[in-house]
Amino acid sequence: MPVKRNKKKHRRTVISDAARAIWNQTHGEKIALFDDGSGLIVNEQLAEALGEEPFIVMLDLRALVDDLETPAGDEGKRNTGPATVRKSNSS
Repeated sequence: MPVKRNKKKHRRTVISDAARAIWNQTHGEKIALFDDGSGLIVNEQLAEALGEEPFIVMLDLRALVDDLETPAGDEGKRNTGPATVRKSNSS
């Protein structure tokens, strides 16, 4: 596989403020999701704001949708584990 294509395939999508605004304010179909979590971005303005190509199937688009629905500044805080730490009583 060519290096250029390989880099494009494995990069993480950065969610800009413009992309988050388009996601929250635009009505109608923005992303088409399939049962396995893959899908494609059908809104051309959203795809441009995310730095992705529109109408191209992406494997894990469910994670991108979850990130878009998370308020700005809260990324990475969803799966931080339990709020308290349990102590073992073994001596």
